[in-house]
Parts: sequence; structure tokens; C-alpha cells
Amino acid sequence: MNIRKFIYCSIAFIHLLIISCTNETLLPSGNLPEGSVRIELFTGFEEYMPAFTRAGQADEEEIDDRPWIFVFEGTADNALFTEVQQAYVSDGKSLVVLQKNNNPCQLLIVANAPDQFSNEQGQVKTFNKQELETTLGGKTFKAAIESAFLTAPLSSPVQATVPYAKEIAPKPRIPLSTVLSVASINSTTKLGEMNNKLLLSRIVAKVTVQVESSSGFVLRGATILKAPRQGTFWRDHNWAITSNALNQTDYVSNTTTDGTLGISAAINNSTLSNPIYVYESLYRENTSLVVFGQYNGQNCFYRLAFKDASGEINIERNKQYHFLIKKIDRMGSSSLANAKNEPESNIEYELSTVDDDISHDIEDNGVYFLGVSNSQFEIYHHSSLLLNNVVAFSISTNATSTMLSGETNSIKINNSTGTILLTNKVNLAATANTTARTDVKLEVSPVFGVGEERTITVTLGTLQKSIKIRRHASIPKTASVFTFSPDVYIAEIVSRFPSGSSWVFLSDHLNPTLGNNSDMIVDRNIYAHFSTNGTGILRTALLYVSHTDSRQGRVKYLMGQQN
Repeated sequence: MNIRKFIYCSIAFIHLLIISCTNETLLPSGNLPEGSVRIELFTGFEEYMPAFTRAGQADEEEIDDRPWIFVFEGTADNALFTEVQQAYVSDGKSLVVLQKNNNPCQLLIVANAPDQFSNEQGQVKTFNKQELETTLGGKTFKAAIESAFLTAPLSSPVQATVPYAKEIAPKPRIPLSTVLSVASINSTTKLGEMNNKLLLSRIVAKVTVQVESSSGFVLRGATILKAPRQGTFWRDHNWAITSNALNQTDYVSNTTTDGTLGISAAINNSTLSNPIYVYESLYRENTSLVVFGQYNGQNCFYRLAFKDASGEINIERNKQYHFLIKKIDRMGSSSLANAKNEPESNIEYELSTVDDDISHDIEDNGVYFLGVSNSQFEIYHHSSLLLNNVVAFSISTNATSTMLSGETNSIKINNSTGTILLTNKVNLAATANTTARTDVKLEVSPVFGVGEERTITVTLGTLQKSIKIRRHASIPKTASVFTFSPDVYIAEIVSRFPSGSSWVFLSDHLNPTLGNNSDMIVDRNIYAHFSTNGTGILRTALLYVSHTDSRQGRVKYLMGQQN
């Protein structure tokens, strides 16, 4: 599964907004420096999952109250560095003093700053005003961020602990950042507002693993190989990820002989309690996950690529990549070193990512794969209405027409009575196009009644996927709560009509005042809250969820609220 934007990646982020008011540091008494202005900051963070307060995990939900503000005069990538200041706290407020500027500026804001950074010569410097000004003087906005101002490098050739998760500090904090464009800097400049805070993103990705009990494998631990040693403190979504091909390391624990348990030990076949954090990485640089455990009672290792139905994917900041291992039917590598040097393991797994509206259930025979966006489609809609051009699921593959011949050089789609397939065949291209997806559309008539179920079968050579479609009554007009089954642990709202987050949202509480999210990964119940529909129009929402038992596959919900 895509564990490309859910990686179960652009999706609608849920914004949990906080501001810290502790450890007050007062600006020295006296007037402000001439030509400067005092500005209050309001910061929060973009969420990739609700916080888990557990040992070994970074403090993902905390933002320090003294972020750093980097000022670049000008617009876009060529703005020039002019100053850097750290915020201070007074009367419970985060404040910063900046030089007035009548020109447009780009403001880079970095919270939870580390103790050190690395300059473009690879020298590690103390993260303070003097070193930052010396390093960034004369640099453009893009040059500064991409090469002159990087995180301090991890150890090489091995990193014995997970960055940000195993530090000595009681609550390791992951650096967060954002960029704000302002027309000028003066007394009216706003760095966020109480009800509209600046949203900061974590500079690392988060990786977790889970194994189905029916997989035949007992998970003991996991780690990352060929991990980037450094990351940038921010990246514009239009910029390419910085290459780390010659600057990689392996997360290998020196506390256990297997090399993985000291990195991310599994509890009950899952590493959710001990996630791994990794900097952004290009897919071609082969950053991979290795899992360690027991197959048929023997210890072994399996190396897994960051791959979904579109092929191998980049690892991007502020996303969670969750590997769900569904089936293992062969012995893995005998050691971590062998796993690193041997081909990727051909086992059945599903990769989902928070921050992607498309993820996939995949069947793979070692030669080609067949991926679908979901294995179930639940329709909660007016049963008396004809639903036309409904996208039930999407298909992708890396198979080509040269791999299969004759009548089998296409993907066949068959359905059962009650739905009319508007898409019944996908021809294979001569060359692989793993980014291409084909929507399978249906016409659903009132003949397909509430409580009934249909099955659509997708066949590609030796691979086959079955997609179940069920019809339900629509969501009532009055305010209501929809409870997902207890084993749902990932949920995401990918679209709403009319748009806006106010009328439908996700929470892990029955009380609607205790949460307002568009995507969640939690180890407890998830609820969808619907407000009363007084608009006079039919509201609709599309959601995806995944279960801890992935034999059910990813599930798509079309939810229509009565008008």
C-alpha cells in the first residue's frame, strides 16, 4: 500500500496546535535596538500521527518556546540572508526581535533546534547566533538550506542509536520547521495567530513495522540500512530531495549481536512503540528496512524496499511509513550483513504512509506485481439513487505486454450481478510505467440493495485480487458518530463535498470536542464525527481505513449524509 500518502503522503493534514509557555527567558531590560521590532510567535505542528508517550520514542508532539527565525531578504529561492534571531519568552509569550525591513522577506523558522549543525564544508558548528551568521552570510535562501545549513552528520559506517529517539535527554525533540513569506517586517507583521498558528513539519520520516500473526513469522526487531547521515532543516515541496548517495550509514546496534534489537525492538509483533526516524532519501539510493525475527523457529533477516504499487518511492519528511508484513513462506538471510548484500526479500508486505491519498494492497510473484488502492469498498449512500462513474478502486502494475503474451497481456476485471462495470480491461504497456494508475469505475443502481455484497475480481497472469463491495444506508441528517471496527488503526479522509473540515472529521474520542483530524494512526478506536446537515444538499466524503489484520485489505468508504 502506499504507504505513500495514509504513506495508508497531497492529503489533508490534521493540525494539532500548541504553544509552550515554559522556561521563561527575558530579553535584557532596556529599549529595543534602533530599527527593530518585537513580534509574537504562534507555532504548532503538522501531524503525521497522534502522540504515543512511550520509552524510546522521541517527543514528537512538543515544540520549544524559543525557536530560531532566519530572515532572507527578497522573494523565492534567491532571497539573501540578512539575520538570525532566537525567540525569547516573556509573560508566557514567545517573542522575537527582528530588524525592520520594507522589502519582501522569506522567514525560515526552526524549532527544537539541535546543539549542532553542519556547514557546506562539512564542518560541525555550534548552533548559535555567531556561527549561524558566519555560515549563512551572503547565501541565498535555497543555497543556504540545501547545502550550507544541514544537520550534523550521523556516525559512519554505523549509527548505533536511532537519531532523536535514543538521546540522553529525557524527552528527545525532533527539529521542526516552516517558511513564511512576508511583504515586510514591521510592527504589523504576524508570525501566526492564536487561532491560525504557523504549522511546522518534522525534518525526519518515521518508520514502523507490524507483522500479522498469520504470517508465519515472529518479529523481534527492525533497522534501517543505507540511511542518510544528514538532512536539511527545511525543503520546499518543489525542490528535489538532496542526494546522500555518498553519505550514508547503517543503523546497527552495538548492544545486541543481531544488530537490530537495540535499534527498534518489537513488542507483540510490532515496532509502533519503538519507531525509527530517518532523514529524507531518494528511492534510487536504496535506503531499506531490515526486519529480524524467527521463521519456523529459526532466526533470520529480511530486507524490504520502500516500495508501493507505483514502484520504489522516496522517503519524505514528516511522513510515517508503516510496513505491514502479511505472509512469509521462505527462510530469510542468516545475518544482517547477508541481508544487506542479498537481493530484496520476496515476501508479501504492504507499505502505507501518512500523507498520501493513494495506497495499495499488493500481490507480487517475484516478477511483476498487481496493486489495488483498496480491497473493499463500503458505500453508505442513498439506496434509491443511481450512482454513476463511481471509482471503486484503482489498479497499478509493473507488468509489461512482453512479460505476458496472447490473451493474458491485459488485466481482466469481472464483476457479479448488481453493478455495471464501466472499466473491464486494462491493456499492458510495452514498457513498465509504475506511476500509471487506472481507475475502475462502476454504475451502482438501486437494485443493489442495502445489506447486499458484490465481488469484483481482477486478474493479471498468475495474480488475482478480489474487491468486495457492500451497500449500506446513508449517514443520517442529524449529528452522528460512525464507529469503525476496533481493529482499524489507520484512517484518512481524502475528500469532502462540500469542502472544509467542519462537517466531518476523525477522532479517537466519542466526544467531538476532543479531536478534529483528517488522518490518524492510533492503537485505539477511531470515530468519524458528522455534524447536522442543514445545507439542503447531499454531503459526501471519501475515506480510507486499514485494519491490523490486513487480510481484510485497505478499505474505501463512500459516505453520503442525508440532506
